[in-house]
Parts: sequence; structure tokens; C-alpha cells
Amino acid sequence: MYEACIGLEVHIELDTFSKAFCSCPVKYKSEINSCVCPVCMGLPGAMPVLNKKAVEYAIRLGLALNCSINRTSYHARKNYFYPDLPKGYQISQGENSICINGFIEIEGRKIRINRIHIEEDAGKLIHEKDRTLIDFNRAGVPLLEIVTEPDLKSSEEAKIFLETIRNTAISLGISQCRMERGQMRCDVNVSVRKKGEQALNERCEMKNINSFSAALRSIERETERQIEIIENGGSIRRETRKWDDANQKSVLLRSKEEVGDYRYFTEPDLPPVVIADEWLQKIKQEMPEPYLSKVRRYEEDYDLSKYDATTVASDVKLSSLLDEAVGCGADAKMVTNLLLSFVMRIVNEKEMETSNIPFNGESLAELSALISKNEISYTAAGVVIEQMFESKLSPSEIVLLKGLGQISDKAFLEETARKVISENEKSVSDYKKGKTNALGYLVGQCMRKTGGKANPALVKAILEKLLEVET
Repeated sequence: MYEACIGLEVHIELDTFSKAFCSCPVKYKSEINSCVCPVCMGLPGAMPVLNKKAVEYAIRLGLALNCSINRTSYHARKNYFYPDLPKGYQISQGENSICINGFIEIEGRKIRINRIHIEEDAGKLIHEKDRTLIDFNRAGVPLLEIVTEPDLKSSEEAKIFLETIRNTAISLGISQCRMERGQMRCDVNVSVRKKGEQALNERCEMKNINSFSAALRSIERETERQIEIIENGGSIRRETRKWDDANQKSVLLRSKEEVGDYRYFTEPDLPPVVIADEWLQKIKQEMPEPYLSKVRRYEEDYDLSKYDATTVASDVKLSSLLDEAVGCGADAKMVTNLLLSFVMRIVNEKEMETSNIPFNGESLAELSALISKNEISYTAAGVVIEQMFESKLSPSEIVLLKGLGQISDKAFLEETARKVISENEKSVSDYKKGKTNALGYLVGQCMRKTGGKANPALVKAILEKLLEVET
């Protein structure tokens, strides 16, 4: 039996106003080659200046991923040729990276993070029928690269790790991590060994995978490919491969470079990055709550399920609405249900960003209270939320305006229930024969007769009492 040893190199594009080493703006879908200058184009004599915000964002992520922060780190030139790398080298960090020796816990196991370093992105190649063009707008955009140790054992673990990195970066406000925009990419390193062995065998790398599902598939197929080679008496060569997701296979790009092939040397045009104690403490104090910490808090303090906690915590706006509503005295589970059912349904239908949700947590707390007091039904709450997207009225004002108040008049509901019983002899007979689903049908008929305004719990109790008497 074999096991996979998987390491990831995750690249995250930082959500800064300007590039890593110049003042050119970072804008998605700008006019081609409109966000360039002598520095990011690598023209002779142009001098880079490090973006301080990129350093702050690197520290935030390092702290969230349990890294040690190097008080002094250095940039280096990583030399290699590629058409969209205008300088002929990439400004990156080598052994002296800003964040080192971190970890993430996945399913009770620690996945070690070797380092997180700051570097600049390359440009973008645009392939046409008979030519290739280059857009340099992305050249120089600041990236963080998270390099793991080969601790991951399966494609599913790798997927969870990538989701955790994405949600952490989003929760910290350092990147949108939109994979379809290239704001998050990863390289996958895979080797295999027999279970029980300790030594690592030669690995292969697959470059620039741009979706979680593609990463999962590439790991599974590469693991199978290597096992097949070994079983047939062959050996694994260290190489870089390209994952072809359409055909579900990897193809050889080149023999893998060693570190020496890049001819790293300290970047002569940038001074060391020195982090003062006061600045580090300020970043710690002002840092948003990291994703994993938020998930734990939601599970422990709000008693949310793992699924609900991770879903809400992974979105900055949803988690903000939940925390604000709970701070106003709302029930956390009730608000979470409203968010994940009604609110997200409307967000998806409108194809809008959650950041544009037009109401606050206080309004959700008010709506939750109306449900808890049986003043409106849970179904009516969905109608209220629809109106909250369209108007600035409060939930109470919407309930009054739309006549959505819940009917809890026992005499009226008993009269309605008697009518429903008399009109549905078959369902009554089925219920008396032990078919409990029939009761749900009768409750539904009562709700229909009252325009959905009846208190469903009270209706159910009344029906049960009346049917018991008839029995």
C-alpha cells in the first residue's frame, strides 16, 4: 500500500491599492498595459520601493497561521526567463522570509507551514491564433506565497487546507481570493511512498492550478501515475508538469529546477525589512479576527454546527451581521438560519456581493425577535427579508404594511381547523391509521386558508387535540 506526501505552494494576490514596488494601481480588468511604469516594466535605472501595506498583510497572515515573524527579512532576485517577466528576474524572498514555521490544524492534524514570503507577480500572456501578446498590468502586483511541508496525505486534506487559507485571507481583509480572477493560485508537489516508510521520495510539481476541484483531481491522478510507474519497475524523476484539467492528465513541461538554477542573490536595490516592536504590536491589536478563531467561537459560544460556523465565518459580511445581531440580543441559531436560507437565496438570485446587503445586524435581531414572540411566522420572515432588500423600512414596519402579522387567536384557529377536518376526510382517516404525514398536510391546509399567517405550532396542537377527541 502506498501513501501520498503532498506539499502546496499557494499564491495569494494582495488587495492593495498599488503594486509591490511601485505606485501603479492594482485594478482588475483595466485597459491592457495601462497600469505600468518604468519600475514594474524593469526599465534601466528604475528603483523599487517596497509597499508597506503588503508587509502588514504578510504579518497578519503569518500571525493567523501561527508563524514566527522575522524582525529582519530580505528580498532576493530570483532569476529565470519568461516572456511576461519584464525584468528577467522576480523580486521575491528566499531563506530569510518574513514569516516562518507556522501551522494549520486540519482534522486534528498539524499541517506545517515552512514559510510565507512576499513577492511580485508576473504579467499575463494572451494567446491568439497566430501570436501571443503580453499584458503587463499584473506584473509587480504583490503576492504572498504560502509554502507547506509535505504533510498533506490526500486530495481532500489539500482541498480543506486551500479553503482554510482562502477563508483566512478573506477574513483578514488582505485578499478577495477570487480564483477565477487569478487572485489565488497554487502549485502542487506530490510524491508517493509505501506506508510505514519515513523517507520522502522524489516529487513532481504541477503549476498554476486555479481551482480547488482541479487541485483535487491533479493530486489524485498524479498519485496514481507515480504508483503505476513504481509498480512497473520505474522510478520517479523530479520534474515540473502541467495539469490538463480538460483531459484529466498532466503533461511534462521541463525537468525540475534546483534552487541553484534560479541564482538567488540579495536584491541590491531594496534595504532589509525591519519590523519594529511597536508596529508589530499595533498590527496584532488592530488585526481582524482570523477565520479559524471565528469558527471555534461560533461553535463554542453560539452552539452552531460545524457547517453553519464555517459557512458564516468564511464571509466577512455574513459574520459581521451575525455578530451584530447577537450583540443586540438575538438568538444566534435563528439569525444563522435567516442568513443561510432567505438572505443567501436572494443574494444568489440577484447575483450580488454579500458586501452590498443593504441592512444591518440590528434589523436581523428585530426580525428574529418577531419570530421568537410568534408575531410572525418563519415563512413570513422570508417575505420581510425580501422587502428589506428593496426598502429602508424596519422589519416591524414591513410586517404592518404587508399585513404579515401571525394569527394566534385560538378560537379563530380552532374554527379554521374544524373546517379543514371536515373538508379532508381521507387525510383525517390516514392520520387515524397512523400515517403521521397526513397531519402535516392538514396543517398546510390551515396555513393556506389563513394566507400563511396562522401560528403553525398552535395550529398543529389544535388539530391534534380535535383529532384525538374524534377518535
